[in-house]
Amino acid sequence: MESLGLICEWNPFHNGHAYLLEEARRKFPEAVIVAVMSGNFVQRGEPAIISKRARSETALKQGADLVVELPLWWATQAADGFAKGAVSALTGLDCQSLIFGVEDANFTDYINLAQWEAAHPKKFESYLQASYQVSANMSYAERRHWALNQAIVKEDIVSASQVDFQQKSNTLLAYAYIREASLAKQKIAYYPIQRIGAQHRQDDTDVNLGSNFMSGSQIRRSLIEESEVYRGKLPLALQMQLEKAPVLGGWTALYPYLRYRLLTTPISELSDYYQVEEGIEYKMLAAAKQADNMTDFIGRCRNRNWSVSRLQRAALMLVLGVKKTSMAHYLAGPQPLNLLGMTSRGQSYLKTLNKATANSQWQLISRVNRQCEKMWPLWLNADRLYSLIMQTKDSENIGRQPIIIKKKETDK
Repeated sequence: MESLGLICEWNPFHNGHAYLLEEARRKFPEAVIVAVMSGNFVQRGEPAIISKRARSETALKQGADLVVELPLWWATQAADGFAKGAVSALTGLDCQSLIFGVEDANFTDYINLAQWEAAHPKKFESYLQASYQVSANMSYAERRHWALNQAIVKEDIVSASQVDFQQKSNTLLAYAYIREASLAKQKIAYYPIQRIGAQHRQDDTDVNLGSNFMSGSQIRRSLIEESEVYRGKLPLALQMQLEKAPVLGGWTALYPYLRYRLLTTPISELSDYYQVEEGIEYKMLAAAKQADNMTDFIGRCRNRNWSVSRLQRAALMLVLGVKKTSMAHYLAGPQPLNLLGMTSRGQSYLKTLNKATANSQWQLISRVNRQCEKMWPLWLNADRLYSLIMQTKDSENIGRQPIIIKKKETDK
């Protein structure tokens, strides 16, 4: 069976995501659409605004055939690590094609540049190092963009490339997917789809009330502020689900745990935690002594090299108690692919995967049991924390079976 991979967070699933699935189905009507999705904690280093199972169910009804959970230790990485884990997971699911949303209609130059970078790491590193002679005040992202522009100027094979990464989060992630796939020497066909409507992280206040599209950031802000601007921007089933319960969780609920960790851990031990580096622990500790909420905390710590997302990822590792040694173990070991849901077509595809995944480091899990807890306690404990801050007694994993959507239930 032909399979089409999709890397996503769907936090929450909105009309822009539905459009991408519609386009995927239009272009590949017989393909199995396989989605690797972040679980209850997402790449920005924060709890998902709605649970992984609810997001999965909506996606299945909107056209996805198989939704599996990207493990927490990959889902909460910066773009490169997130892309590496997600591409590897899709390979473990025997996907040879990848579809993604981007801001630019012509994506060929980005693909060529990403493949060049993967094939010439020493040259790219030399351009990266040269950026320090230009300015000592660039952020790492700015250095990367400068180095890529130097490659376009000096390398014949990419000299005609026209790329622009500014304010294009989807393009940046798609570029990372291609680079990581190329580094791993995976033969994957790429199918970019131009996004419509608001951009991924467009200014929360820049909302077109007449449009059916809002960015995920805008929708999350609307929900938190109990605004009704998001109405019509989400599939009806998800909109109704959100309206039944208050929006809980988030860093508002997590901040007391972070503050406790910072105030009770010796400063010499804080740098043992994953993603706590470059002396940021000193700023974090000072901020925790003064800030009563996460917004104030972030404002006291943020600088050119430490974006909101980077700070939140480091903070999340502190809350979850993840040290550098522990993270190295999780990244290098066997990887769980938690099956969240499937359609009838997805079920048929699963039957073909046994041989494909036999020699893979990825283990497809259809029922989470105590053995899973022994192998991957971080995953299950993180979801217990999520249930706690979302004020639900339901387990996110133990005893839960994959959601199964029959054909007649889709497109709702």
